[in-house]
Amino acid sequence: MGMHLLERDLQLATLHAYADDARRGDGRLVLVSGEAGIGKSSLVEAFVGGLDPGDDTRVAWSACDGAFTPSALGPLQDVADQWGGAVRVACADGVPRDTRFAALLSDLRAHGDPEGLSLLVVEDLHFADEATLDLVGHLSRRLRAVRALVVATYRDDGLAENRALRETLGEASRQRSTRRIALPPLTAAAVVALSDGTGHEPAAVQALTAGNPFFVSEVLRAQPGELPASARDAVLARVARLSPAGRDVIEAAALIGDRVEPDLLRGVTAADTAALDEPIAAGLLVADETVLRFRHEIARRAVEQEVGPHRAAVVHGMVLAHLTAAGATDDARLAHHAEGALDAAAAVTHARRAGDRSARLASRREAVAQYQRALRFAPADQPLLRAELLDRLGDEQASLDEWSAATTSLQESIELWRTEGVPVREGDARRRLSYALWRTCRGPEGLAAAHAALAVLEPLGTSRELAWALATSASNEMLREDFEASRVHGRRALDLAEQLGLDDVRSDALNTLAVAAAWTGDEWYPMLHESLTVALRTGHHTQAARAYINLVDSLIDEVRYPEAEHFYLEGAEYCLEHDLTTWGLCLGGAQAAILLHAGDWQALEEIAAEPLAGDRASPINRITFLVPLGIARARRGLAGSSELLEEALASAAALDEPEWVVLTTTALAEAHWLRGDVDAALGVLDDAAEVASTCSSKRPLAALLRYRVDGTRGPEAVDVPRPFAVELEGSPREAAAAWDSVDRPYDAAMALLGSDDEQDLREALARFERLGTPPAEAMARRKLRATGARDVPVGARAATREHPQGLTAREQEVLDLLGEGLSDAEIAARLVISPRTVHHHVAAVLAKLGVANRREAAARAGNGQSLARHG
Repeated sequence: MGMHLLERDLQLATLHAYADDARRGDGRLVLVSGEAGIGKSSLVEAFVGGLDPGDDTRVAWSACDGAFTPSALGPLQDVADQWGGAVRVACADGVPRDTRFAALLSDLRAHGDPEGLSLLVVEDLHFADEATLDLVGHLSRRLRAVRALVVATYRDDGLAENRALRETLGEASRQRSTRRIALPPLTAAAVVALSDGTGHEPAAVQALTAGNPFFVSEVLRAQPGELPASARDAVLARVARLSPAGRDVIEAAALIGDRVEPDLLRGVTAADTAALDEPIAAGLLVADETVLRFRHEIARRAVEQEVGPHRAAVVHGMVLAHLTAAGATDDARLAHHAEGALDAAAAVTHARRAGDRSARLASRREAVAQYQRALRFAPADQPLLRAELLDRLGDEQASLDEWSAATTSLQESIELWRTEGVPVREGDARRRLSYALWRTCRGPEGLAAAHAALAVLEPLGTSRELAWALATSASNEMLREDFEASRVHGRRALDLAEQLGLDDVRSDALNTLAVAAAWTGDEWYPMLHESLTVALRTGHHTQAARAYINLVDSLIDEVRYPEAEHFYLEGAEYCLEHDLTTWGLCLGGAQAAILLHAGDWQALEEIAAEPLAGDRASPINRITFLVPLGIARARRGLAGSSELLEEALASAAALDEPEWVVLTTTALAEAHWLRGDVDAALGVLDDAAEVASTCSSKRPLAALLRYRVDGTRGPEAVDVPRPFAVELEGSPREAAAAWDSVDRPYDAAMALLGSDDEQDLREALARFERLGTPPAEAMARRKLRATGARDVPVGARAATREHPQGLTAREQEVLDLLGEGLSDAEIAARLVISPRTVHHHVAAVLAKLGVANRREAAARAGNGQSLARHG
């Protein structure tokens, strides 16, 4: 057994067990993780080598290249080259990525019928482009009932910085077909066994390597008594023992990349056979079928970093020349070597092509990297080229929700188009800039940019660009509740769209006109649904995503939560499939609002954590998470709610649109009230009263909060949805029933708190206690005592310890009720939440307890194993 397989029997057996699952038709995605050098590749190689050659199993190996910005869907191309057939046909230039994904899945299904097994290995997923990560996610959701085993390896030591990989792993891990294998370091006993007879002191080797198999192997290759300071030093020490010609070969190999074609290496170095064989004999390079590779990426990078800049440029130039002469078509690889060779013309050409291909395949980050590379080499005396690259860069940055960066790119492109006298491109860039400015909460500037785009484009006559400028102005005006102007521009955009056959503009204009209709009390749903249908039918992903979010938001405003959640789930899946980061975050923010209303505090914390981490989301998308999270924390009496809400309010003030101003001021006022500062709450509401009285979508929020704070009905209390109206009419029990009917338990309890009846108040208190909302509990107790009620219960104790299985307080309650044999509907009635929310909690309980079904979970609840009570 090789060094990297020592102490890996359990992991090997587990892989074989998952292969057996897949052969039975229960497909598996296996994520093999560990630090660099831990032996992930060696484990997979041993697993494949141990498969029964008599089985009808086909294997495809693929890898994500870490030597340079990867080519979009490079691993899928590897599979196409090995398996051919429909997958190869689908990987031809110009084929949409969805078609490629479908072709691979169809191929997996076809080979598995009746009993064949497909094994697909994807190595080094931490280097993957975004489209490849999307492919892994796509497969993870569809492997059930497929005789296929997908094994993906990745480094977990840099996971915190790799957001795209982290999100893919998180999504994949929630699928039933996914399994994980984590590789630990070697034990001290294993290091002792490996060190035997080498002349090295095992304790020193263990201290230096921490049991990392690759590091151990490199250190033990050193001369006895010459223990290197690191594995990198060990690699370089072996390089130093090569002849000058051998060193030239290994340095060229390091610059060529992860996979080194022997003919290319020979052509670049002009080395003789002896020099070419030296690095192989020294164990630095290994043969891997038709190519050579370093034993580990750590070794390749150690050598690459030692090559001087002038020699590196010469070698990169020779590599580029040989690849070009051989007809290489991988523009990402060619762009990397062109940049290394400081060949400006080649770098621009290949980086631009690579960026375009990545953009078509929705590998956004790779597209951004390639366009930025092209811009580094695009000469200042070619302004139109630079403007074109900046426009494309801005589009990709926008797709990643990097709107500040997109704003900078578009502003620069606008100036270039203007000075070069290309008004149609200038106007179109101004139109896109308006949206970028809105996304960064610069509302007045965004509106000005939209109008400037119209001013530039109107004199040029009918065009696609003018149609889009009209649609964008209509959207800006709708958001500022200038409905007359919005309808004028929206209808003109719709007319031009029909005249020119522009389905994307048609969908966008219908969307805007529908939202304007919703906010003014007119019929809106058919128009907005048509917007979605048009976008889905014609493949306009951004417009489809916008239709999903406005459907969800409009349904939330009308308190139609089941329908809203339906479109949320459908839209979230759509955004995930099409790499629509911005719109996926928008939908996540809408779902956060639904979770707030449902009183599902833990799920809300979880959904908001990632978007609010660092600069994950643009300012406008941050608001959609800051507000529900801030309100939830205020209701739970947790610290930090004001900071969240004040950030949201500052962004809304800069945006200067009624909907956002009312949303954030009402949230901050509620936080003041729950802390007992009634004057501050009313002051905030009064400051925003004029805006709130005319804000169609968020007016009910302000009206209801004012009524709860001081019992008055302000100017906002007109034309509100039924649950709001019933409570504002002063009917606590009827209002509570109305709130319960739409799954808003906190609001139902608040309605009862407005009663003067002792039983209503006691029920309100009991509900607040179940929800875990101490500020409202305190209000209920004070009011009970003020009415002369006796035996008012004191507050519950806080939990004194964490649950050993990681269950939240609500999940513990659900588990206890499972132990009583209750159904989801019965649990929902007991906890005053919806059956849908109970279903989510049950799924989380099963996953955290590691049990297969409700019966096993109930048994755990019944015997009290590993369960902690929350006070």
